[in-house]
Amino acid sequence: MLTLYTKDRCVYCHMLKEKLDDWEIKYKLVDQTNDLQYKMYPQLFAGQHDVLKSDTSGLTKELLCDRMNASWDNQTECNFSYESL
Repeated sequence: MLTLYTKDRCVYCHMLKEKLDDWEIKYKLVDQTNDLQYKMYPQLFAGQHDVLKSDTSGLTKELLCDRMNASWDNQTECNFSYESL
């Protein structure tokens, strides 16, 4: 499952959420506005693997799926369930 870490007033966070929703790729959303763990936002992980690599605006669905496949040895289907925390 993908996990998307976001914070308030983050244009790139909003952009990435829109992309994932448009691509119908489901994810777990974690709002870290009050508990910032990263220097940059958004952060997108497949398990413990960074699949965003700080490239929100240039990210395509195909690139995301390629990165997920590389993280999971070609065992993903780019279908995940959504949860909001």
